Amino acid sequence: MDNIPYHHKVAIKIIEQLKEGTAPWLKPWNPGTPGSQLPMNPVTGKRYKGINTLILMQMGHADNRWLTYKQAQSIGAQVRKGEKGTLVQYWKFADEKVQKDDQGNPILNQAGEPITLTVKLERPQVFYATVFNASQMEGLSPIVHKTPEWSPLEKAEALLTKSGAAIHHSEMDRAFYRITSDEIHLPLKSQFDDPARYYATALHELGHWTGHESRLKRDLAHPFGSVGYAKEELRAEIASLLLGDELGIGHDPSQHTAYIKSWIKALEDDPMEIFRAAADAEKITYYLHSLEQQQEHTINPHEDLREDNTVVSEPMVLKPTIPDTIWLNIPYHQKETAKTLAGTLPNGELAIAWDKEAKKWYAKEGANLEALHPWLEAKRQQPKIEERCITEKKWLALPYEHKESVKSIVGKLSDGTPGIAWDHAKKCWYANPGVSLDKIQAWLPNEKMRLQKPACDPREEFKDALISAGFFVTADHPIMNGKKHRLSVEGDKKGETAGFYVGFLDGLPAGYFKNNRTGLEMKWRSKGYILSEDEKAALKATALEKAKHREAEIESLHQQTSMKLKQKLSRLQALSTPTPYLESKAIDVYPGVFTDKAKRTTYIPAYDQNGEIWTMQYIREDGTKRFAKNSRKEGCCHVIGGMESLASASVMIIAEGYATAATLKKALDLPVVVAFDAGNLKAVAERLNERYPHTPILIAADDDKHLELTTSKRINPGKEKALEAAIAVNGQMIVPVFAPGEQLDNPRQFSDFNDLANNSRLGLEGVKRQTQGIIKEIISKSRTTKPNRTHKHVQAL
Repeated sequence: MDNIPYHHKVAIKIIEQLKEGTAPWLKPWNPGTPGSQLPMNPVTGKRYKGINTLILMQMGHADNRWLTYKQAQSIGAQVRKGEKGTLVQYWKFADEKVQKDDQGNPILNQAGEPITLTVKLERPQVFYATVFNASQMEGLSPIVHKTPEWSPLEKAEALLTKSGAAIHHSEMDRAFYRITSDEIHLPLKSQFDDPARYYATALHELGHWTGHESRLKRDLAHPFGSVGYAKEELRAEIASLLLGDELGIGHDPSQHTAYIKSWIKALEDDPMEIFRAAADAEKITYYLHSLEQQQEHTINPHEDLREDNTVVSEPMVLKPTIPDTIWLNIPYHQKETAKTLAGTLPNGELAIAWDKEAKKWYAKEGANLEALHPWLEAKRQQPKIEERCITEKKWLALPYEHKESVKSIVGKLSDGTPGIAWDHAKKCWYANPGVSLDKIQAWLPNEKMRLQKPACDPREEFKDALISAGFFVTADHPIMNGKKHRLSVEGDKKGETAGFYVGFLDGLPAGYFKNNRTGLEMKWRSKGYILSEDEKAALKATALEKAKHREAEIESLHQQTSMKLKQKLSRLQALSTPTPYLESKAIDVYPGVFTDKAKRTTYIPAYDQNGEIWTMQYIREDGTKRFAKNSRKEGCCHVIGGMESLASASVMIIAEGYATAATLKKALDLPVVVAFDAGNLKAVAERLNERYPHTPILIAADDDKHLELTTSKRINPGKEKALEAAIAVNGQMIVPVFAPGEQLDNPRQFSDFNDLANNSRLGLEGVKRQTQGIIKEIISKSRTTKPNRTHKHVQAL
């Protein structure tokens, strides 16, 4: 199972336990000491959450304490030799960064402590840790569960009461949540074996209640027996498991085993479903506890616990507050949006805060009240002589996570049309004419945005990524200029540079690198700050503008190189006798190829479809190949027979390397195009097809069988890229066929048509037999059939 993704492994294990009836939420618990069942870390004092709760519980240990190896050592315990750890997963969504002044010195608060800023990561990072159960250790004291000072039943009652949920009791032996009326229906408490069973059932239904669109907004509209219904039951059942242990009231899954088959199917179809369900269950418990903290309610001293009838929450009485406090009416599901818009103050603190006594949000001094306008109390809002409404469609820089909040804030127009909508073609949110400008002001692109400073130097961040990939990064690197740079990697000999990278600082820093020795390649993005959508819109425009300048700079460089190559070409000598490379490949001398005075190096100029030179290939006597520095190769080619010969050619033959093309030229006595490498085949074919649209094209592929046999990905770029090129121009592809056993015995020596002519016992006659027939067929077909520019049929031979 080593190659199975982590989430698949977790799902497979849980599916097995579902079939056996031993999944964590299927095990009943009797009421007991709170916190005695859910996995927790005794060093941090925190319990494991989300999917980690289920992963650790399914291991079946009686002790609920789990630690890493180092944590165990830190408290004098030792993992026994041979014990196997359990892998847990956790995510890092933010970094804590020390605020610094312009001189780079830490900014201190009044207590002399550095002011830190919580920096939300652009791309949350996943980490894994191996933990061991306390029963796998020696030297750890036996677990002692402390009896709480509060009553579990009273705590459960308080949770129900403070939720404000409408709960109805009847003698019907049914418990359910009705979404249409937003009500919970329960049997009488007397119908349960004990009070704990009543509260366990009630809290299960309260879990469903949190999914209402006015709360956590889960998709509850599914009929009984459907997969969607079972998924919601899974969330409520896991939440019951969590609440049951936190409150010490136990857990009774007996009423929900009917969903096991549906749960198994859901996880088999989508292994990530158990991760989402566990995360949603945590949200349910967090939401209910937040309601418990936000409201104050005193139970009548003459009442022991909830009576078996509908309870209406008493109005909350707030303590007197300072008149100048700027209170904000922020619904729970909009708080993250409000935090985002509020931003931070100069000291790094969030501009809004929660008042624990008043149980309300408020704006701190210096907060941008204009951004917080949607949540200001009516008396704080400035009177408007006339509401400003937009008269045309306005694009919004609105992130996905805030869309529901902004929908609620904007509402609908007088004709019932939603105030904001999604443009499927442009992939962007927009506001309809008639929407109040004040309600969408915060989401309009702002050209005068001020970019935040990066959380850390992106150059250093990229450097760390390169080092971790095996690069030897010297003092001047990485150079973040959008150009390719080469570096040595682990395993290189002196002078070798098997690694390369490209880094950009435009907008959000990004890059790409590849270690050719290990095959590791990665697209990298700076974690940095998450920018506001206004900043992102401006950042994107800036990045596009910089890309435009960069392209112009590269084009200018290519033009300069082209001029230099023309001058160089005038100083070279046309070949009259074979160079060492041509001799090694047993190919003839054709016009258009050059050499220098030493007559050791082969120079092959490359032109665009209009005959303009842009690069030149240099081939040394040992076969080493390189191209002119700062030149353009894409779409450029060399034609054996001359570029002008293509105008009258009955078929265009395109090959990768010069030796292959020269071999085909000799066998067919037709002009042959040199694309120089597999990656350039498609670009060359497309350029020539534009210039000569009625000339059929045949791609002569290299068969990179040695890569197909030796690489883990089983790639054959020669054939794959040739096929792509043929498809792009509605052409055909031909691959050399060697004598039986030749290619398998030595695939590196048997890959192209030059190898077929020189290394195979089939020889040049074999090249002729394999190519002349298909050439005649292509020419014959082109004379009788009109060109078809839409049908992409490719014949591979």
